[in-house]
Amino acid sequence: MVSDESGTLNSTDQRVTETNNILTIDTSSSLYRDEYLRAESFLPNVFTVHKLQVTVCGNQVISQPTPFFISRVRTYNGSPNWITVSLTGVFQTQSANLPVNVCPVTNVILCNDNQCLTQPTEANGLYLVANGNSWDVVVDLEVGRDPT
Repeated sequence: MVSDESGTLNSTDQRVTETNNILTIDTSSSLYRDEYLRAESFLPNVFTVHKLQVTVCGNQVISQPTPFFISRVRTYNGSPNWITVSLTGVFQTQSANLPVNVCPVTNVILCNDNQCLTQPTEANGLYLVANGNSWDVVVDLEVGRDPT
């Protein structure tokens, strides 16, 4: 590990180290910065420096910058009328030393109450589906709900 793109000074920081071609990153606290790895041949003046972006998540806060509502008119036709609403972009993460959304939201739980004691199911006409790194809320418009 070197201190900059010139590759001339060894890094004195111990959070990211390299020994015997193994990169070790201290994950005990969050981190977001550039690191530089020098790769050289058997001749010390023949080398290249690779810039690495090191991100260690952990102290970020998840927020919902704008309110999210699912508002549709109930159909009253007697048969299920399912719609899917994506939660992409609904949440954001940030901390004092991490940029906005550099650390992903990795889990979402849909709850019936603010204590999250029970979760809705397909039988209730409302459920959550994982979609890669995002989630979709699936709602049956035939099932009436209070606006909570």
